[in-house]
Amino acid sequence: MILERIDKSGHILDSYILNTNTISIGRGYDNDLIVHDPHVDALQANISFDSSNNNFHFTDLHSTNGFTIHSRKPKKCTPGTEVVLASGDCFSIGKTRFRVFSTAHPVPPTHTISWLDTFNVVLGHWWALIVLTVIAIGLDVLITYLNMPYSDELLKDNVGAVYTVVPALVYGLVWILIARVQRQESHFLFHINLLLLGISIMKIYSLVVPIISFNAPAIFSEDYFISFILALGVFFIIYSSSYQSTGLAFSRRISFSVAIPVLILTGVGIQIINKPEFNSNPEYKKDLVPTDYQWRSSESVFEFLEQTNELYQTVSDKAIERHQRHLAKASTYRLLPE
Repeated sequence: MILERIDKSGHILDSYILNTNTISIGRGYDNDLIVHDPHVDALQANISFDSSNNNFHFTDLHSTNGFTIHSRKPKKCTPGTEVVLASGDCFSIGKTRFRVFSTAHPVPPTHTISWLDTFNVVLGHWWALIVLTVIAIGLDVLITYLNMPYSDELLKDNVGAVYTVVPALVYGLVWILIARVQRQESHFLFHINLLLLGISIMKIYSLVVPIISFNAPAIFSEDYFISFILALGVFFIIYSSSYQSTGLAFSRRISFSVAIPVLILTGVGIQIINKPEFNSNPEYKKDLVPTDYQWRSSESVFEFLEQTNELYQTVSDKAIERHQRHLAKASTYRLLPE
């Protein structure tokens, strides 16, 4: 007989191999399986294995809180009830949940190690922390210099880049606390490095945005695209942290990770819906981009003036032609006498 103590998501916390067909379970020290749960009686129940039918007989010994069978719908059983459990069924006594197996129960297939597990290992090293910290601070210093290259407070602003690490430290502490509550193993460095990686990517993106928006303004909506990238990054960071530090099932991890990105995208959607069709005071954006960063070929002043004159002449000829057609059409009408 094998008993597994599990959490609400079905993850195994402890395993007990009992070489007998009948056991007693409870909080008392004379039981075959001792459960340290104040909501469990000293002698809670007996479990016996029926080898002929490969099932278990669970008999509640008139406990105070009874027990619960967890199938598709949890079934609360009153004290003194006896039920039959199949191998692999789950039950809870007090606030402790178990799963019972026979030794003949088939073993589930082996899971392959995913790329996310490898990603977690890489970000759990000290060298990753040093590299990502230098990159994040370096990008912050570069952005500050590009915005204010001749500012007297440039040194002061660059020193403030060190505070980029503070949100990462807080983020790591929060997930350590979550892992403790979930009784899961967690790596403090992994969460710090994960957020530093996200911050660095967003800083690189902020450097590239002016170039893209300047060269492709018609197909690039800067504000909305930034919000979408931010929501996607937040989802990946939270999902990776919950994958590493919680025992949540896949569907619950997705639901938990998508909450904040949905709020971000909802705010963007509200802005799009409430955006006026006509803005009397449009926002004027002036991105100063070096000539080397421009995808379009540069032109001299004379070439620009020549193209402008050609365009003006084309528009003028079309206006004159339209006016002449209008006069010719008007001359075909006769004035009727009053």
